[in-house]
Amino acid sequence: MEAIKEFLSRPDIKEIKEKHTQGEIMTEDFFRDPLRPMYITPDVFYAPADGIVLYAMDRVKPDDFLEIKGKDFTLKDLLADQDYQDESVVVGIFMTAYDVHINRAPTAAYYLGTRDTDYIYTHNISMLMAENELLEEFHYSK
Repeated sequence: MEAIKEFLSRPDIKEIKEKHTQGEIMTEDFFRDPLRPMYITPDVFYAPADGIVLYAMDRVKPDDFLEIKGKDFTLKDLLADQDYQDESVVVGIFMTAYDVHINRAPTAAYYLGTRDTDYIYTHNISMLMAENELLEEFHYSK
């Protein structure tokens, strides 16, 4: 885990900031997928994505409501599985324009496959506005 100031000062992030406009960052660098080290420690849960951890909730029940970007969802809604019955850990991570937007496996696991689900519509505000507000809250200007 690194502080936001350390993250924004890393050489790879500085290079992106210096070489690209905000628009180019959002289109060209947004979905980059750099090599990352893999750690397999069964008793450790790693962050599944780059970004700022906004919340982590343990033992969320399938029918509990969670507010995601200003809208309420149940775990069943989020997973698009109305038969889902397990209590779960839910982690909310805000990814800035500089973060790698690829999610990783957060713990030792087997990859079983993917499935298509419908989009989840939220009350999305401009991510750039949210990013600037969040960085200001941490008293750090880009």
